[in-house]
Amino acid sequence: MINFKLYKDIALKKIDNQFNEKTLIKIITDVHSIKRIEKETKVKLKKMGLDPRWSQIGVVYQDQYLTIVRDAVVFPNGKEGTYIRTINKNPENHGVAILAVYCGKIVILEHYRHATQSFHYEIPRGFSDEKLTCLENAKRELHEEIGCVLDSIVSLGEMYTNTGISSEKVLLFFAKVSSIGQPDKEEGIKSIMLYSNNEMEALINNGKVNDSFTVNAYCLAKIKGLF
Repeated sequence: MINFKLYKDIALKKIDNQFNEKTLIKIITDVHSIKRIEKETKVKLKKMGLDPRWSQIGVVYQDQYLTIVRDAVVFPNGKEGTYIRTINKNPENHGVAILAVYCGKIVILEHYRHATQSFHYEIPRGFSDEKLTCLENAKRELHEEIGCVLDSIVSLGEMYTNTGISSEKVLLFFAKVSSIGQPDKEEGIKSIMLYSNNEMEALINNGKVNDSFTVNAYCLAKIKGLF
């Protein structure tokens, strides 16, 4: 049974329920229509030998970090169905990622990530503290992960991690630092490395650097002429 109040409070706050140039996939907010689509989807899933619980519309999972929502929608071709998406616990609380330069070289962390069960070469990044500004969050992440002394920092822009399913927006920054401390072992950071522009491009080209935040921030910094 859908908890419509929870669904409305979390997932439908800014939904424009009318078609316009920007709304090609319409989210259905009428409770009776939602229940009908949920019932029809359940029947289809059973016929396909799939778990009928996958028809559940609304908030299907929630913890202290994110919410997973399944919407009832009308697709551009007029057909009805469901579409899943993830939402940050606080949609206005954006993550930050910072491409830092020390002595003319790019600071890269060898960081173990639980999701992939492997190490990645990447720039410092993390969740934001909603009590701080975006710039303050970026400075905090630099201090926590590489213990640096910051000289300057500027915005590179923003990126979305996976527009097919996630609404998460991450703010990118470019910073110059005058010192580097020790890596934060508690966060799974094995080492801090320094690479020249040519070395960085070679690492991206050969796939050694495959973290999207790092590649995106490097490209933006290069386009903006910050190196």
